[in-house]
Amino acid sequence: LHRGVELDLRYRPMRALTIKAFTSIGDWKFNSISQSELYDENKELLASEDKLDLTGIKVGSAAQTQFGIGARYDITKSLDVYMDFNYYDRFYGNSSAFSTNEAIELPSYGLVDLGVGYKIFLSNGQVLAIRANLYNVLDNEYISYSRNNTAPDADSANNYEKNGTEVNKSNSVAWGLGRTWNLSAKYYFGG
Repeated sequence: LHRGVELDLRYRPMRALTIKAFTSIGDWKFNSISQSELYDENKELLASEDKLDLTGIKVGSAAQTQFGIGARYDITKSLDVYMDFNYYDRFYGNSSAFSTNEAIELPSYGLVDLGVGYKIFLSNGQVLAIRANLYNVLDNEYISYSRNNTAPDADSANNYEKNGTEVNKSNSVAWGLGRTWNLSAKYYFGG
């Protein structure tokens, strides 16, 4: 059962400045009994579970609370800069196809991104747009995914702790990317 509210706002207090904000607040839980099957790479059935009651277990792999704010400023007709901050909370591990364990809550995290763009207006009405972006500017360490849901251990030495949330180190997790960047170019044909 997926319930929630999403809001996406944009405001231009002046021609050159765009401020944007968004929020997504959800309450996503399974509400049924499911059937699960596990196959190997040769499509041979390895295991099957006919009546797995997942009722009330949180849906994993997406933050159930998200919000962000950002701004873009057009310095000139050709040059713009932007900055975004996005925050993710109430983020749960992925439930196993054969387990009714409660999904573990992963640590919340926030990311800051920056970018600059430059457009070259060509005489034939075409445009060459060049953009440089820097993602996760503060190089925050965060868990972006958990494949399983082993509860935090009583001995905190066996857990990873971030922002007051502990995650058992035996979980198979994917760490989010550190600071990254990209450089792109787009060519717009007339119009």
